[in-house]
Amino acid sequence: MAKKTDAPKKGREIRTTVSPGVLKQILRIREAHYAQEKKERVRYPDRSKLLDLTPADIKKHGFSDHDLPHLNSDDDSQLVVGKRPSKGGKGGKGGKKKGGSGKKLLDPNVAQAEVANALSAAGISKVTGTGDIVTIHWNLENCDERKVQWFAAVYKDIFACADFVNLVEVNQKAVAELEKITGLKGFCSPENSRGQAVGFLVNTKRFDVIGQPEIWNEIAQIQGIKDLRPGFKLKVKDKVTGITTNRVVFHLKSMVGGPKRTEPIRIQQFLEIAKRVGAPVAGCKPLVGDYKLLQIFKNKTLGRGLSDHGILFCTEKYPSGTKLVDGMWIFAGDWNCFVDKDHQVTQPITSIGFTLVYPIDTTSTQQMGGRLDAWFRDTSTGACNVPTSGPFADNATVTPKVVQ
Repeated sequence: MAKKTDAPKKGREIRTTVSPGVLKQILRIREAHYAQEKKERVRYPDRSKLLDLTPADIKKHGFSDHDLPHLNSDDDSQLVVGKRPSKGGKGGKGGKKKGGSGKKLLDPNVAQAEVANALSAAGISKVTGTGDIVTIHWNLENCDERKVQWFAAVYKDIFACADFVNLVEVNQKAVAELEKITGLKGFCSPENSRGQAVGFLVNTKRFDVIGQPEIWNEIAQIQGIKDLRPGFKLKVKDKVTGITTNRVVFHLKSMVGGPKRTEPIRIQQFLEIAKRVGAPVAGCKPLVGDYKLLQIFKNKTLGRGLSDHGILFCTEKYPSGTKLVDGMWIFAGDWNCFVDKDHQVTQPITSIGFTLVYPIDTTSTQQMGGRLDAWFRDTSTGACNVPTSGPFADNATVTPKVVQ
């Protein structure tokens, strides 16, 4: 077990384990949070019955609002487009109606149009399979097969713009459904008791998958805490360049119970990640940058209808004239800490050679605020002609493209 405290060279003393008393408090708060979440969780309707839905049907599925135009009527003032219910809740942004989640049921056709506009504004288009590699990281927020079926066209349009997709908060049936819709190869980790897993979608026209996925169970086995999510690793070979990379997706311990109280749990998870990787391979690596963020949770029409997390896009460039090594590591994750600020938490991996992609960026990736979602990559060593400025520099000072 890790030591209770580590003394960094500068700053406050950092705890790396949670005391029994504090752990008991965290677990009690967590259980209450999970119970409330289960009570308020929405269930997406059968899309084939979209035109037959009534306001009562929408309420039964856990939604308290909607934007389905054919359902708007003068005698249903509590279910008007874009408004939160004024009775039984606080109303306004984030207001909740008793027995409901405060989330509106989006018309999937409206959602598809809004997402298409966002992709266009960000300069994101379908991948060709021969150019620079484009990857996505996205927390889909409680995504099961019914949600995938409801937003099928939206997911198809988004994932057509990537060669490799990192998925968070999905279950196995959702990944199987995404595989059908997108034509990409799906991989999913085991689910916890809340139906949460992480996974990948891979364009097999661009990548060969090497071996079987690895489940990093030690990431989910911290101080006996239930329902932590494992790391999930896939090794792939780019068919264009022949370069092999190791890709891992993570969804670390949430902040439920308090950011500082739960911080030691995430530090232990980062320590386990570093232990698993060891020393990254030395040599010249592909460039990772040109980071773009679709803050869909700030879109007035979408709100939290798709997810309370943004969709992150990143480009991998294989520079010509440079001999690259196999075995680069690329981490994607919902780290549930403020990766741009909580350097003491991420220190276990940064100390062995990993760099946060766009390290000075503070743009929020989630509707509650804060940069929780990000990529880390292991950096090049030696004379590798790595750019010192611009969107592919290891310490890029440019700001990402952000679109709502």
